[in-house]
Amino acid sequence: HYSGDYLNKITKKYTGLSIFDYGMTICMDTAAQMLRTTDDPVTEIAAVLGFSNRTHFNRQFGKIYRCTPSEYRRRYKHSDVY
Repeated sequence: HYSGDYLNKITKKYTGLSIFDYGMTICMDTAAQMLRTTDDPVTEIAAVLGFSNRTHFNRQFGKIYRCTPSEYRRRYKHSDVY
């Protein structure tokens, strides 16, 4: 029974991020792992993570990793370097 404002304040205190940004970071970390370890198309990865729009997925991914999902895959597929 916690308010959204309270949860956002606690999340910000411990992570420095809003709830949305913290959740998006976790989601994009999952996307990056899938890009490195699977051959699933980017569109399928986006859909699995709840994105109905690939452009929005690419934009969110780029905010964190500074490249497109396809570029990330080319650089880091089967690599231990993230």
